[in-house]
Amino acid sequence: MTASRRVGWIRARTAFTLIELLAVMGILILLAVLTVAGVGRIADDARISTAVNRVSAALGNARALAIRENELVLVVFRGSWPVDSTQIVSPPLNPGEEQVTEIVTARYSGVTEVIDQTYRDLSQRFVPIAGVAPVRLPAGIKVGGPNYEWEDSQYDSPGYYTQPDFKASANGCSEYPEYYRLIGVLFGPDGRRLVRLPGGTSSREKIFVDFNGIDADGDSDGSYGDRAYRFPGGCSLSGFALYHVCDHPLDETNVFLVPSLMVYDDDAARELRVTSWSSRADIEQELVGRGTGFIEQYGQRIDFNPSTGVVQP
Repeated sequence: MTASRRVGWIRARTAFTLIELLAVMGILILLAVLTVAGVGRIADDARISTAVNRVSAALGNARALAIRENELVLVVFRGSWPVDSTQIVSPPLNPGEEQVTEIVTARYSGVTEVIDQTYRDLSQRFVPIAGVAPVRLPAGIKVGGPNYEWEDSQYDSPGYYTQPDFKASANGCSEYPEYYRLIGVLFGPDGRRLVRLPGGTSSREKIFVDFNGIDADGDSDGSYGDRAYRFPGGCSLSGFALYHVCDHPLDETNVFLVPSLMVYDDDAARELRVTSWSSRADIEQELVGRGTGFIEQYGQRIDFNPSTGVVQP
């Protein structure tokens, strides 16, 4: 073989065939897909980690305030929507802005409100602590708490309470509203986590946070109806249920004290859901149910030391 023929043969072999090019392109596409998926998982994990850190810090600060000020301090987790606080009856629902979960720290005011004239149910008023700004969690992240309330003891698997989806609420409560409640953690003057107010005599005695100081019926006498903020198209509720289910961004519903918390990605739960969550069975199976729901399976748990109340994420 002459030198010129050898050079031509070598040059011909250094070129790629069509099959080889397609194989390389396929590998590059696969690597790109895996990279995007990995980045997405890292971003989701970062959102959860950020939320857990913010929740833990807010709880720790509240406990320190309770000890320092020698008073009852409450931490609540509420769904927040970008609305004008003066628009009580029909706040604008802007689909372009995603709702978030807010952490609000409040103190006991010493005021008792009668919320049911028939049964004389009582609710103790808490007010946000001046100078302690609400803490916002990353969009799509919510906080759940196990339901140990007596009202639902008839059910075998009562599951978790969490923040509502206000778009669903505005559409006539298209999702089952039972599990959309205002949950909170209460610290006593010694820093311990409490399950009810000290000296409380009734299992029907509740607590609430007066977020804005506005009475729905125009007065401040603490009478039945002061906290019934609802808007057209929302859940069709009446009576005592008005003070349980949170279906409005400005609701001042009763706070359900929980012994532990679960921080979870509600956006991810909604991507995975199969049903509409319009029935108890559906929402228990897919979101709030014990052992089966997304919150228990994928949520990040936050506990408290039973003796001291110190946060244990």
